[in-house]
Amino acid sequence: MAKFFGFAAVLAAAAFGAATAATESSASVEDTCVIVDFETATSDFTALNNIVTIIKASSSLLSSYIDDPLVIEDETLTEVDFSLLGIDFTLTPTIDSLNVTGLTTLSPKQINVTGSNTLDLGTDFTGDVSVA
Repeated sequence: MAKFFGFAAVLAAAAFGAATAATESSASVEDTCVIVDFETATSDFTALNNIVTIIKASSSLLSSYIDDPLVIEDETLTEVDFSLLGIDFTLTPTIDSLNVTGLTTLSPKQINVTGSNTLDLGTDFTGDVSVA
């Protein structure tokens, strides 16, 4: 599971790493939050789509980052606070047992910028995925 999230973090860093590094070097804490215009970040998405192409071309690359089957047992997640009809609740999700097979058949699609603040993301599976 940690490998999967590490892999996802690498992809996210590739997309926005260069812009963030340039901004953070001269920004103070108060002005580090900026709106990103996806339509002007074409080089970032070109690089990210190149990574997607590499992943699709090398079937063994993805399997080195994702355990298949992915097994999670006795995992308590972060509490979720919410209010319903004026009553406050705290929900603590717990995964007793989760077994997912077929994750290595994941085939990411190219990322398409559909607007200044919208993206088209997707994935296909080249085989069966089973959740138990």
